[in-house]
Amino acid sequence: MVQVSTHAARGFIPMMELIDRDKELARHVSVVLTDRIEPELMTCWEVVAAGRYPYTNHFGKLSREDQRIVEDSMARVNALELREQRFTELSDGQKQRVLLARALCQQPEVIVLDEPTAMLDPKGRKDVIDTVKKLNKEKGITVILITHHMDEAAQAGRVVVLNKGKIAADGTPREVFSQVKLLHDIGLAAPEGVELCWALNQKGFQLPLTALEPEECAQVLYDWVKT
Repeated sequence: MVQVSTHAARGFIPMMELIDRDKELARHVSVVLTDRIEPELMTCWEVVAAGRYPYTNHFGKLSREDQRIVEDSMARVNALELREQRFTELSDGQKQRVLLARALCQQPEVIVLDEPTAMLDPKGRKDVIDTVKKLNKEKGITVILITHHMDEAAQAGRVVVLNKGKIAADGTPREVFSQVKLLHDIGLAAPEGVELCWALNQKGFQLPLTALEPEECAQVLYDWVKT
């Protein structure tokens, strides 16, 4: 049972004040969790429109501007053609695009993505990461992406490695992934190109551990052969 009061007492926060606080936070930060929602009987447009909750009145009525933002958000993640479809009928990749649109619809300063490419095929993974990078570049939104895929982390501007709740490494992708032994010690790996160069170095090679992309790795090996 919830008690509602219009007066703040010691140790008590009025219900409407809690709602207003949640709305204010949601205008700044949007979160897409690993456990995806499964709203029954909702179209994709309705799921995305829920992202306008922080800006509506207590009845949740959408203005014409809210509706425009919903359409624009879906268009930006290439999900506009899904707007009339039931959310539960979509593939995992399509669902993730719709949830990204909902997060974008909140017009936040920061989007937190918890394993957004989990259970997606390679094409689905690429589509999600490309969309996230596009939002960061075009909208200036700070993206905090939690992932175990090192090739995804290598595309970030900053990488923070956590181990048992503490920061094990923090820096640019090249700075962090060059610390291969540290990563191995905590059960992680560097991108494949870095791992290859590191393995060769254990055999006596002296290769730089900065090849984050396959093309860079190929160039490093080519340069070594030429010398």
